[in-house]
Amino acid sequence: MLPSPAAERRAVEQATFSMEKWQYGESLTLHTESISIRASMNSDGRNTLRALSRLPLRIGGMYYIIALSLLAASCGTSEPKQPDLPQQPDNWVNSILLGPDSTLKFIGKTKDFVITTVSEARELQGPRTVSIGDVIEGIRVDAIRCSFFSNNAFYGQQYMWRGRWGCQAGRSREEIENSVGPDGEKRFDYLYISPVTLKN
Repeated sequence: MLPSPAAERRAVEQATFSMEKWQYGESLTLHTESISIRASMNSDGRNTLRALSRLPLRIGGMYYIIALSLLAASCGTSEPKQPDLPQQPDNWVNSILLGPDSTLKFIGKTKDFVITTVSEARELQGPRTVSIGDVIEGIRVDAIRCSFFSNNAFYGQQYMWRGRWGCQAGRSREEIENSVGPDGEKRFDYLYISPVTLKN
């Protein structure tokens, strides 16, 4: 049975609201009467929206395409696109200083429940520096990797980070390099700090 127009309207409203609340480095899963879509936004400096994958749907393919189009459209912007800056390699650093607009977030390992997966993500208040040897939210920081934003992500004002960096802090280089799977699964707990200005 196809969803009613009212159910479709609710799905669109929920998708729009959820996209407004979507945070960088998190997974977003939408479950309504008419759509069930999971999207993951991960940083690699070259492809901000890395994975957009389908979960089992209780609706036809036509509605999936419509829902996917709405989700993609909500990522758009009316701001003119600036040219990309030259790519820069990732930087492994010993310490970073958070600026006035920087946020520090704890990103938790994905937990698999019967009908869905959940990855905890919450903003932390406290330290304005993150350094090797610090212990934050139970994570002893032994590696910090920063990735350059060569362009703006266009997911709202908070993602206008062209020319700045986003940094992952974790227990080891190996954990950081393997922290996010191709489908957006978080394999390890880590800290994410953005945007950051690195000093030469």
